Amino acid sequence: MKRWIAAAFLLAAGITAGLPAEEVVDFTREKLPVVLHRPQEKAQGFAYGRRGLEISWDCAKARHFEFFINRELFLPEFIRAEIRVTAELPPAGGLKSFNLRLADAGGETFQFSRNIPENLSGRQEFVYRIDCGNPAAGSWGGPGDGVLDFPVRLNGFAGDFGKREGVGRIGIERVSIRVLDSNRPLTPELETGNPIHVLTPGDGRTPVLKLVNTRGRTASGRLEYAPGRAAAWRLGPGEEFRLELPRPEKFGVSRVEVRVIDDDPKVRPLERRLSFAYMPPAGPTPGRAEGFLFGVCSHSQGSSDEELEREAMAAAWCGAKVVREDILWERLEPEEGRSDFSSYDRLVAALKKYHLEPQAIYCYVPGWAVAKEWKPVSAARRGKGRPDYGHWANFIRAFAQRYREEIRYVEVWNEPDLIGFADFSQPEYLELMKIAYRETKAAAPEMNVLTGGYACMPGMHGAMSDAEHMPKTLRGGRGFYDIHAFHGHGPLAHYRPQIERLMKLRRELGVTAPWYANETAESSIHIGERRQARTLVQKLLYSWARGAVGYNWYDLRNDGYDPRNNEHNFGLVTRDFYPKEAYAAYNMLAGVFRGGEYRKDLFLGDGLDCFLFRDGRGNFLLPHWNNRRDSAVRLAVIGDVTGRCELIDLFGNRRRMAAAGGEAVIEVGEEPATLLIGGQEKEPVPRGELIRREGDANLVPGGSSTVKYRVTNATAKARLFRLDFSAPGGVALKRSSFCFRLAPGGERTVELELRAESTFRSLHGQLKHLNLRFEAGGLWKGELEEPLWTVARLREGDFPPVPDFELKDASRLTMLAPNDPARSHLFWKGPEDLSGKVYLARNRDSLKLRVEVTDDRHCQPFAGAESWKGDSVQLALRIPGQAGSWEIGFFRRGDGGNGCFVWNAPVGFDVRRVTERFRLETGRDEERKRTLYEAVIPFAAVGLTEEAAGRGFRFNLLINDNDGEMRESFIAVAPGLGDSKNTDFFPVVSF
Repeated sequence: MKRWIAAAFLLAAGITAGLPAEEVVDFTREKLPVVLHRPQEKAQGFAYGRRGLEISWDCAKARHFEFFINRELFLPEFIRAEIRVTAELPPAGGLKSFNLRLADAGGETFQFSRNIPENLSGRQEFVYRIDCGNPAAGSWGGPGDGVLDFPVRLNGFAGDFGKREGVGRIGIERVSIRVLDSNRPLTPELETGNPIHVLTPGDGRTPVLKLVNTRGRTASGRLEYAPGRAAAWRLGPGEEFRLELPRPEKFGVSRVEVRVIDDDPKVRPLERRLSFAYMPPAGPTPGRAEGFLFGVCSHSQGSSDEELEREAMAAAWCGAKVVREDILWERLEPEEGRSDFSSYDRLVAALKKYHLEPQAIYCYVPGWAVAKEWKPVSAARRGKGRPDYGHWANFIRAFAQRYREEIRYVEVWNEPDLIGFADFSQPEYLELMKIAYRETKAAAPEMNVLTGGYACMPGMHGAMSDAEHMPKTLRGGRGFYDIHAFHGHGPLAHYRPQIERLMKLRRELGVTAPWYANETAESSIHIGERRQARTLVQKLLYSWARGAVGYNWYDLRNDGYDPRNNEHNFGLVTRDFYPKEAYAAYNMLAGVFRGGEYRKDLFLGDGLDCFLFRDGRGNFLLPHWNNRRDSAVRLAVIGDVTGRCELIDLFGNRRRMAAAGGEAVIEVGEEPATLLIGGQEKEPVPRGELIRREGDANLVPGGSSTVKYRVTNATAKARLFRLDFSAPGGVALKRSSFCFRLAPGGERTVELELRAESTFRSLHGQLKHLNLRFEAGGLWKGELEEPLWTVARLREGDFPPVPDFELKDASRLTMLAPNDPARSHLFWKGPEDLSGKVYLARNRDSLKLRVEVTDDRHCQPFAGAESWKGDSVQLALRIPGQAGSWEIGFFRRGDGGNGCFVWNAPVGFDVRRVTERFRLETGRDEERKRTLYEAVIPFAAVGLTEEAAGRGFRFNLLINDNDGEMRESFIAVAPGLGDSKNTDFFPVVSF
């Protein structure tokens, strides 16, 4: 039963002692999904505009409105708190009360009411004071005990009408909470002397951890800030505790893992990760960007003045010069004939202070300007509507005229190939682009017009309005764009093939306009911050080397705090401005490469990337990294070196390198680094690798194996080479040391005999390594690690009790859903979303396969050649002596039937007959969310002989995931099947 009690409230109350106010939601910046109660029946609606979330109604149709927010907005734990809601009321809107709704852990809903005087209008702040022990609110549902049990979330709002005729509306802008009393532990902060948590060389500062007692009572406890390091504290109300931390010696980002433990047993411990960067800031630099454009994306227009200042400062200090920002037409012109450019004026002014320039996106459309004849492309996936062409022209003209002196780059829409952003056809977009180009050039001829930044290459996204959107626009819009914009999120391994296709497409279409990687990145959600930083360096430099005129990382700042939300983890800094490792890496790129020029690619070896740049001071720059996973570090010789050498790491730390006889050795690892060569005019040249493993390092448990290494003297003088190997536990070496002299250009193969114990295992994700101490005649001396791989032995009869391969961690996962906020729910949430166990066995004449898949939703609407698009298993085999490899699919249809399909087979096999010989059984346990595949593959069907099986054959498997919208991800035993086709990465299986 509902209990309706008027809550205590304050209107625009003054500051109350307690914790600082925290934002719960800002509807002017974030368009959350909301659900109105029976809107058609009640003639009610909602829209997002200048006032945030705008609710409209007809008083004659209902006595009230109510809605809930379809997202979990949890509040901080409190005993007493004030929740403040900023809203705009129109004159005579008919609203007599405005009610806040919270939902607690038990599902009980609480309604806090605020009566509204009859003549109250304009922008108001409603303040609801809440006591958890005595909420003084109406409640219903759940246990019905009238007590707020945490966690508590903002559930929605309601309003009662005071009259029975006329229309009304309310614009809800922001919701914040100030905790007045709490059993939460005190929240630690980290100070560096600036609001973006950066230390700089020579500033003399040390980082400081700070605790402030914002409670109304004395508190005490312990602060743990490093392994084995803690400090006691006792603070009266308003007092603060400060602890100085050591100043780092090297550039980079330092993490501080803090745990606050309160002496009060009712207060649970708080763990928080803080960070600070130590670096020489690459900016701000005066003037506009020149040469290659270093940019970032941001969503700053709705930020407070303080946030705008911090965002501009963060962007400038790390060396960015361009900030890509939505214009949001619906914010600038919420009603026809009423313009308000103040939010964009604030943005432009804040950026200008730090010598930054906006890259503006012409988007999206206010409700009043949607074309009357517009028809959505998809009824299932509603996206943003198509503007009326006349209104669009007027808006473009007004914007270009106003910002002619401030903005050089304007983009026509964002990702127009995705329905979520552009729910209209390609011809309609083309017309919008032509109008935008004509109107922009008429008002500001010097502005550069970009095509809408395309999300990905044709056909790579299930929510494209037209798979050929980009080629049609490039061809049909020739002469109506100055720059071709492209995105392509994800790691370099996925980005590279897209850019190769992009270059080919541009050549085929004869596109001469330059291209710009103006929104592309990778979230740190599953890969961690270090790999995110590596991705930034690799993708920016690769884009530059492929002719891009600039690169914008997406984005400057995390969009939120949820560690499981992909959109909340793209930033260079966290939501509260603590730097991530990508921030220091960006600073290195801007500081080292800005003002430089790309010269050419340098070939160091298969799987190695190296580019030759020259900076503005005449130094040669050779960024390099290893893309292969079969060796950690490879040694490459650079010749014709007569100047000084420095090696620059990911964060800008430099160390001198010796060049003996005009030659230097670089250690090419998975982490990008840059060799700087200064003081010479002649270009350095690659000479080759010093040592390279030949073939695989596959060990047979319980047996002997041979691993071969080719040593090459890639230098101009004879040298003595020494190799000393040591093996991991469970592996014995017959001979471990080798020493020999090689003439210039000479080669020698070293054969290493190893015997592995029967229990030894080394597989993808759990690799063990061979250690090598290597000396190259005074040129290089150090240690290398080489991964070892064990051959999986098939047991005869039943499947083994433990899986041969277990797929459950992010290192094996590949995300395919592009960075579309409307698709954020498709991103992997963990093993319960997608994981698998793979079991192998054999009988007298067949290979047996069992795959147990955990998948929160089974969806397979496809069959045959397209079965890979739905939930399915893909198996690959490379059998010795065959010309080609096998790629086989197994799937369970929506009706429970089974299916097999063979995409690739070696030369000489009849695919139809082979498929008929496979046996497949599948099952689905909906309660446990498990799908089972059991397949039997006759040896004769695939040509697997006893001799070939004894030698070992290559095996790989992946599991596809489709939850109903698209093939969103896959998880694989090893690389080389779903992301690219390379059987060298496959594990080896034998009898």
